[in-house]
Amino acid sequence: MAVSLKQIAAQTNVSIATVSKVLSGREDISQKTRDRVLQVAKDMNYRPNLLVRGIQTGRTNTIGVMVPVNSDTFLANIVAGIHEILFKDDFVPMMLWANRNIDGKWKHDKTELQLIHQLVDRRVDGLILRPVEDSASDDYLHEIHDHHLPLVAVDRALPNSHRADFVGTDDYHGGQLAAEHLLGLGHRHIVHFAGPDFTSTARHRREGFESIIKTCPDVQYDVCQNKTFSGNPDFVRSYFATHAMPTAIFAANDYMAAPVYTQLTDMNRRVGADVSVIGFADLPFAEFMQPALTTIRQNPLEIGRKAAQLIINRINNSSSDDDAYSPVQIRLKPELIVRQSTCALK
Repeated sequence: MAVSLKQIAAQTNVSIATVSKVLSGREDISQKTRDRVLQVAKDMNYRPNLLVRGIQTGRTNTIGVMVPVNSDTFLANIVAGIHEILFKDDFVPMMLWANRNIDGKWKHDKTELQLIHQLVDRRVDGLILRPVEDSASDDYLHEIHDHHLPLVAVDRALPNSHRADFVGTDDYHGGQLAAEHLLGLGHRHIVHFAGPDFTSTARHRREGFESIIKTCPDVQYDVCQNKTFSGNPDFVRSYFATHAMPTAIFAANDYMAAPVYTQLTDMNRRVGADVSVIGFADLPFAEFMQPALTTIRQNPLEIGRKAAQLIINRINNSSSDDDAYSPVQIRLKPELIVRQSTCALK
């Protein structure tokens, strides 16, 4: 049975109002009374009713977190970083996420927007969102705006019209690093297996890559765009069946590099000798691929930490003045990790 303020007051011979002030952290109570109330509350295993406190203060200390972890270690590390910072500041994450199948239909019959509404209905203090896609219409997140809730997008950016802060990777710079590496090795026939164009991550990686490729007019360059980041073997196979073999391949992420390895092996081409392959992310399996994958390393744990700290700062410094709201964008610089899957052109 839950312990009430009335019971604590009876044990300490003070008023219910005094107990309430002590337990809510008010400072206008003597240290002696405060210590006595806190000790009795501890002895009686008192737990505060956070629902009531939320009604009184207008804050629930819960953050909606919509990051689809599943088996993706990159996104799982973002969530780990979010949890670490929220925990330190006495916030609790409330997790929901939406996913689409490759045919575009929503899994579990719940759209991303419906899940956002569920979190808003539960009075979260803010929302950290990894968008399924970043081309949402201007009124897509209107309910978040109407409630003046801070919104931080991670990994994939939302348009500034959504008043959304962003924390992610400088994907443009990562694409540049990949291009500079391959060109520096002497490669002039290069293919980019790109991710879906409806995500900012895929677009920026491609744009950064091509910004460097365009500086070398002697490069034979081709791009093949996939509908997902998952690494579809049929997608890779169909490309090689109809195109000349390049000397170097930039895969939009490490998952897409895996079927490239498989297909090249099936065609008796040696990765890191006949064809160079570079990925993006530096997922845990990358260094154990044969040969170990050269890739662009991201820092998902730090993305999560910075996103959580950013939303806490927004909550603690909240303002209902929409005109004064200036979205913050934090893009962490990635790092080139050179392994055995890339080599100088022979």
